[in-house]
Amino acid sequence: MPIAPSLELLASAAATTFVRERRRTAGRRLAAGAIAATLVYSAVYTARADYMFLEDTRYAAGAWLNRTLSGPSPRLDYFAIEAYLPYFDRPPFELRFVPFIEQVTLHHTDFWNMAWGYLSASTAPIVDSNFYYDRYLDDPGRFPERATFYRHLLTGTDAAGFRPIARFTFENPRWLDPRPERIAPDVVVFAKEGVR
Repeated sequence: MPIAPSLELLASAAATTFVRERRRTAGRRLAAGAIAATLVYSAVYTARADYMFLEDTRYAAGAWLNRTLSGPSPRLDYFAIEAYLPYFDRPPFELRFVPFIEQVTLHHTDFWNMAWGYLSASTAPIVDSNFYYDRYLDDPGRFPERATFYRHLLTGTDAAGFRPIARFTFENPRWLDPRPERIAPDVVVFAKEGVR
């Protein structure tokens, strides 16, 4: 969510406090400068967030997948919820949800049996986004199997042969971090060697 409304409320409260202190003109000037800087930063941050919506990585990933997937009865698998997926306009392939990651009651051997069974048998590319997989990588102690699973996929060290074949990212200047939530995720497409 753009931070502008919160920063404007903060600026308003600070302005009121410093305007009431009429005796300290240097303090008032400092406060006015801080308020102006806050408002300018907030406006730039909001404009960048709007631009990120227009250049969302999900559009680029969807267009690339529509052009790239081929072969007899092409299929694309995904683990994440649909809101995190690339945008498709009537995709020329079957889109299939693979639920074992989402089934948080699967642990240890049960999880690895499902994961290995799926990865070794599948020939379909997989699409995922950091909006989804970061929940496991950011807290590996809660779901260690899923964190390990994603680390192998993302680094291309999965034993079944899946590796990243395409990444769609949107980088912000460092001074505009943290990036707004839910806009322009990192989208990654995984596939086995020679599979498209």
